[in-house]
Amino acid sequence: VKRGGSSNDVLGEKPQLAVQTRNGQEILHAYMRFPLLKLIDASPRNQNAPQYRGGNQNGKRKMAEVKSAKLSLTFTSGQRPQGGTLRLYGLDSPVSDVWPENRIVWSNSLSEKGVDTLPVLAEVKIGEGGKTFVFDAPELATFVSNCQQRSVTLILTGEAGDRPIVFAAKEDKQSEPPKLVLQVAD
Repeated sequence: VKRGGSSNDVLGEKPQLAVQTRNGQEILHAYMRFPLLKLIDASPRNQNAPQYRGGNQNGKRKMAEVKSAKLSLTFTSGQRPQGGTLRLYGLDSPVSDVWPENRIVWSNSLSEKGVDTLPVLAEVKIGEGGKTFVFDAPELATFVSNCQQRSVTLILTGEAGDRPIVFAAKEDKQSEPPKLVLQVAD
């Protein structure tokens, strides 16, 4: 989503995800949603248990324990923006299952209110490496494991001077899309 963008400036179906800070103010955030239904189905504690929207009878959704979680993003530019900083936030709310990708803009997103009210799952400096950047943080695994929704929304912010940091979106047919790779307990 883009600060100051109009309701006609929807970025949700573009082939790129970008984050940017200019003059100390965040102006671009990237929103990514990943389904967790297979994770719910994979729970050994959940076999033969009826599924209830919003959780089980105790109000908690039974989910397979996530041992590790890695978010993989592919840079679209030729150069990796070394020295930039990326922050990953998580949203565990019923809105995570329903926000409209083709209508989300700054003014109707969490970016308007400030994503700093959400849990920070990782904050990392971009170092040397190839075209792929991987978030591999225990906080990400814990967050996904404890998520009470059918999907998880991850919000990416960052800065590299005044330059945008650009990644391939799922709509980019020439690069790898964002991937959330989970390892679950047996």
